Amino acid sequence: MIRAGTGLSTQADHLRAASEAAGAAMARLGEGAGRGPAEADALLVFISGWRSSDLVPMLDSIRSICGTANLAGCSGSGVITESAEVEGSPGVAILAIASDTLQATSLHARDLKGKDREVGRELGRIAEPLLGDNPILLIFPDTLCCNPEALLSGIRDVIGPVPVVGGGAAPGGSAGKVTHQFCGGAALTNAVSGMVLTGRIVSSVGVTQSCLPVGRPLRVTRSQGNAIRTLDGAPAVRALLECLTGGPGHDLSVDAQRLASHLFLAFPSRGATEIPRGQYLVRNILGVDPEDGAIFVGQEMHEGDLVSFALRDPDGAREDLKAMIEESVPIAGRPDMGLYFNCCARGKGLYGLAGIDTAFISNAFAGVPLAGFFGLAEIAPVRGQARLHNYAGVMVLVSEAPES
Repeated sequence: MIRAGTGLSTQADHLRAASEAAGAAMARLGEGAGRGPAEADALLVFISGWRSSDLVPMLDSIRSICGTANLAGCSGSGVITESAEVEGSPGVAILAIASDTLQATSLHARDLKGKDREVGRELGRIAEPLLGDNPILLIFPDTLCCNPEALLSGIRDVIGPVPVVGGGAAPGGSAGKVTHQFCGGAALTNAVSGMVLTGRIVSSVGVTQSCLPVGRPLRVTRSQGNAIRTLDGAPAVRALLECLTGGPGHDLSVDAQRLASHLFLAFPSRGATEIPRGQYLVRNILGVDPEDGAIFVGQEMHEGDLVSFALRDPDGAREDLKAMIEESVPIAGRPDMGLYFNCCARGKGLYGLAGIDTAFISNAFAGVPLAGFFGLAEIAPVRGQARLHNYAGVMVLVSEAPES
């Protein structure tokens, strides 16, 4: 049996907030057993808006109330439960787990900066003996101190195709321009924390995008590093403008520079022949060269890559969110718990209203405990390989598998 409970607090005092959120999570965990509060086996904790010096006392309080030191999580620019999204103000979100069929074990690795792949391998070696049936690895790296793609490559070097999902920690507001990763009672920086979930479980990972492809897919026909020189044999900038306007005849030096700040590049894993919903990456367009028509993007590109331009679209994002939820239902069924890792550029900044994502999720999975945070990046598989996402929401649902 898997029991889970969430707690959320926006109290102005850091210790009261920790106590309130932990108490609520444990009360709900106890409800799942039909009795009063019980001890948790594992905790996922996300905190925003507090000073660095507040974090360890908060974690100590949470561990004491919940009865376990098996804790992982991170700071975010906001926090999430199934009942609310908290952005731009202090918040604590906790998911407490107790189960005899799911094993959850926290882990961490330090000193990320400049050693991304090495630390990824270290984390993989720590995780490897913990991997049992149906494993999933949750990770929360310090995205200000690492190259997440290199970190993911290092993890993959050791544990292979095990699903890796999570989010990049974000500065927690008044904690300053640093991020924190939680493991046990420690609030680390320049680190990666996480948790291995394994056991008689079924998990579903869904990705929803804010930036949706426009026009037809194009093939990179000449590139150099992060510069796309030509698309389908034409200057990349001209291909971009023709995609948006339906024809040539625009002043590249004016239009392309203006449009670049509103557009993104979408592309699937290498070798893909289409760009399916949720299974593509989004990268910023960093600039254009009107002299030769090149586009510079936040990713090394290769000749033969399939790409599409993408626009950030709140209406389309709602439809994409609904599609993700509908795709997840047949896999997870009635989930026992969930996690949601949301880009800090989504939420109110995308929709103009707070709580849109969790409203859709809670409507589909009423009563399911869910926790998460707003971060600087999202991590989820694309064609079976963990990748770094931007401007996305990543939903993880976990259910107890039926006995065979």
